[in-house]
Amino acid sequence: MFETEFRGKLALRKIRLKKKYRVILLDLTLRKWRTRREAKALRIARENSIPSPELFFENEKRNEIIIEKLDGALLSATKIDCLQARQAGVILGKLHNAGMVHGDFSTSNLINVGGRVFVIDFGLCEFSRELEQRADDAIVFEKSVENGKLVKCFRQGYASACKESEKVFERMTRILSRARYARTLD
Repeated sequence: MFETEFRGKLALRKIRLKKKYRVILLDLTLRKWRTRREAKALRIARENSIPSPELFFENEKRNEIIIEKLDGALLSATKIDCLQARQAGVILGKLHNAGMVHGDFSTSNLINVGGRVFVIDFGLCEFSRELEQRADDAIVFEKSVENGKLVKCFRQGYASACKESEKVFERMTRILSRARYARTLD
């Protein structure tokens, strides 16, 4: 991914490059499918008022998308507060309501732009309403903050936005109990 300009706006250009270790036809199919899926996820996110980069351009033949460049700091590089954790919860809840799972919903894929949190990098996004996948998304975020107060704020935001938050929280408990070294966040 690299910086570019699109119609006078700062943008990022992402091209899925050929993987020489893959069979040519498989590689082409995967790159087209992943480009199409990521573009669709960006469109659906914006349609559902989820703070995310705007999709400016998609070229499936070249496995390329051009998206808005957000000027801010990754949450992973800053000290997160309760408001940001709550905003992250709302974002994830809205994603799940829209039938999407992010696939890597961590502080490394959330950016603070002028006090507002945005989700980025839909490269691992899937279209699913599976409870297990939604719970995994939430667990990834909680493990990325590992702070009890921030987890509570995140869960408040998630519960306010996700219709099935209680079921997701229950599944999270079940998943974490399966872990070899289960531990809880206070």
